[in-house]
Amino acid sequence: MTRDQALDLFNRYMWDNSDVVANEVSRYQAWPGQATAYMTGQLAIWRMRNDTLAKLGGKFNLQDFHYHILSHGEVPISYLQAYIKEYTQCVLHDGDKSCEDLLRANMKQEYYPKEAFEEENKEYKIFNKLKELLEEEEDAIYEF
Repeated sequence: MTRDQALDLFNRYMWDNSDVVANEVSRYQAWPGQATAYMTGQLAIWRMRNDTLAKLGGKFNLQDFHYHILSHGEVPISYLQAYIKEYTQCVLHDGDKSCEDLLRANMKQEYYPKEAFEEENKEYKIFNKLKELLEEEEDAIYEF
């Protein structure tokens, strides 16, 4: 894909016609592996979250999970997976003395206010509604 084709693609599907489009295309050209690495990490974290949720059930706390993921910064995925497995075992066996430090590490941390999560959820709902409307519009075009 040429730069002009990429710019055209972004312009057709984004609601932003500022310099963001050109900047994104330039970033992808200059650092092509970044988007792949980002997506690989995102998928790995989703997998860890889903596995942890499945194992912990009602004991799962999303804020704690996020804290334990984000507190490590940039680390190899394999390290983070091993840590999250240990975290999961510690939550399951809460009385275990060897888990005290791990489970209490975030006690002094402040969480995002509930309103921040609600606002994010509103944006997600708006995005999905717009997506539905666009799909309906596209379907209507093809009905003729």
